[in-house]
Amino acid sequence: MNIIDAWMNYSKFHMRILKAMNHTLMEEYQLGMNDFYLLYFLGEADEGELQQSQLQTLMELSQVRCLE
Repeated sequence: MNIIDAWMNYSKFHMRILKAMNHTLMEEYQLGMNDFYLLYFLGEADEGELQQSQLQTLMELSQVRCLE
């Protein structure tokens, strides 16, 4: 297997997981992926607080992850 085939397999696997997670979040909690990431980052932050600029940066990074 070459690097391109490995990347394509990874991308397909990542997309399947992302779709499954999105479906579960919507069905069970009525949350989208952005809502999930927002709550996740706030939950991981010291005292559950982040400056808006910090949260924006983290959310932008999560969008990149979703697009990979």
